[in-house]
Amino acid sequence: MSIAGNAPDARLKRPKLVKSLLKGLGCLSIINKHNGLNVAEVAQQLKMPKTTAYRILETLCSGGYVVRDLDNLYRATSFVRTLSSGFDEEEWVLKIAHPELAALGKQFVWGVGLATPAGLYMHVRETTDRTSPLSLERWSAGAHLPMDCSSPGQVYLAHLSSNARARCIEALKREPLRADSPLHRLAPFEAHLKEIRHRGFAICQASTREAAVSLPIFVGERVIACIGMHFVRRALSDQRIVEDFVPALKAAAVRISRRLIENNYDFGEGEASPASRAAGTVRGTVVEKKRTGHLAPRP
Repeated sequence: MSIAGNAPDARLKRPKLVKSLLKGLGCLSIINKHNGLNVAEVAQQLKMPKTTAYRILETLCSGGYVVRDLDNLYRATSFVRTLSSGFDEEEWVLKIAHPELAALGKQFVWGVGLATPAGLYMHVRETTDRTSPLSLERWSAGAHLPMDCSSPGQVYLAHLSSNARARCIEALKREPLRADSPLHRLAPFEAHLKEIRHRGFAICQASTREAAVSLPIFVGERVIACIGMHFVRRALSDQRIVEDFVPALKAAAVRISRRLIENNYDFGEGEASPASRAAGTVRGTVVEKKRTGHLAPRP
């Protein structure tokens, strides 16, 4: 085949670009940088007619990204931060968490993963399942795990403040509960969460054949993610998990936490319970996985 045969087909037309979108992003960038410009100043910096700048700015106002104050100056709102939050989260998962997961995956051979809270679920952000020959059920990034029936969810609940945990449990109870949800027997479940806080990890049945162990990742006193490993329940006892795997998982969680703090990653102010974010948008591809959620025996 000739080189020419590999060239793009000239008959394929390039799609028509939405240039107004680029103009709008330009306006938003300028406002976000200076935080207090009038129409003429925006038009001058972007070299566009004032009428065009005005229409774009008012459109951004209607979307909640910009506000016009009493002096007719346009300022960026806090909603602009939502445009970068997904990038920040993807960045730390890839740059900081991924190398740790890869190293643990090679050391353990079992599948290792990281999950972050998303509404009333735990969102699987990264796993090593695709390279683990021992994973019976391969979890993929984007999967959702139930907060009440999964080991990362229980670890997250256990390490919330008492008020935030109570609000989250109330929100979970307002949703249809699975037959095996521990929330059907709240007092024993709260005692189980207290034990998780004391031990620093949770072991929970993940499916009919697999279980999972999870540990928290902190930034300051706030838990922002969970790291864990899932394994064939009959292959490993709780004692083996505690002795052979928990120390390495804990060390990795500490290293991730340290690097997040050293690199000044921003996870927002204070503690927000999953209930307060239940209606929010979950980043990533959602892949639902139905699992049983029986509590594992205590070691």
